[in-house]
Amino acid sequence: MAKNDVRAAAALLRHYLEHFAKEACDRLRASVEFRGDAQSMLGDLLPSATSALGELLKKAKATANSWNQKEGLDLINAIETGFGEAKIKTGYDNWQINTAVHFNEWADLNRSDFAPVVTAFRGFADAFTCDKCSEIYFVSPDRGKKEALRCGCGALNLNLLQKGV
Repeated sequence: MAKNDVRAAAALLRHYLEHFAKEACDRLRASVEFRGDAQSMLGDLLPSATSALGELLKKAKATANSWNQKEGLDLINAIETGFGEAKIKTGYDNWQINTAVHFNEWADLNRSDFAPVVTAFRGFADAFTCDKCSEIYFVSPDRGKKEALRCGCGALNLNLLQKGV
């Protein structure tokens, strides 16, 4: 971006997002269509990661309600709000990544065109991570029934086990 090389910046952003989406899917135990060649693409992974986090937050909210945990609900609502805003911001600008990476005669994006895209996706990735330890949230345990949505430092530890279920 500093060199105003939007094509290189877009390629780097896409590469990072592919890595990030793979990690998020793994940690959130997202459902991704199986590919024998293990060549999942960004379009396979990012929507699955996004959906998984949204569903986990809904489940955590239902769980907090079942246990009458108002404090937990406030935290989940704050995370959901930030996550929702981040999704909206990336939705408006993500076409610019492919436009800049692939050949398009009409595309002449510069740094000021692409900087908001980078900012939007940085905020989106941050919505999946703890603001204290910067670790991507994960589901615990890593197999079997999903019991908690956590981060490494424990600042986030949302129960997924509803009362009486």
